[in-house]
Amino acid sequence: MVTMVPAALPIAHETAEVRGDGRPSPALRDELRRIASWRNAVSVVSLYVQTGVLIWLSARYVWTLPLTFLLMGRAFAQFASLMHEAAHRLLFRNKRANCNSPGSHPGYNLRLNECFVDHIHKMLPDVGSYFRV
Repeated sequence: MVTMVPAALPIAHETAEVRGDGRPSPALRDELRRIASWRNAVSVVSLYVQTGVLIWLSARYVWTLPLTFLLMGRAFAQFASLMHEAAHRLLFRNKRANCNSPGSHPGYNLRLNECFVDHIHKMLPDVGSYFRV
């Protein structure tokens, strides 16, 4: 039977950033868990400005519609990324700000529940089925 799972797992080598068991070192973990709220706020604001400018351009100059069509696809992907980060409460340091941020959306609680269920289902398939909405 052909499978994508390797027959033997590679041996982890301890480095300054990764422990011998494959987990990140405490210093790297702290660095990865730091959230730059001001940079994320700039991302949220610039995304709304970009979207507003694209809508204004396409309403004012009809010939920009093809370009707007392409760039709005990019904007939708950016909105989805911000909503995902807000659902995981990783967009801002203040956890309540994630719930009320413009990066989140009206169905925030539903999305948070979907992410939770999805991750639980992947980690614990038997337990995750009890949380299905």
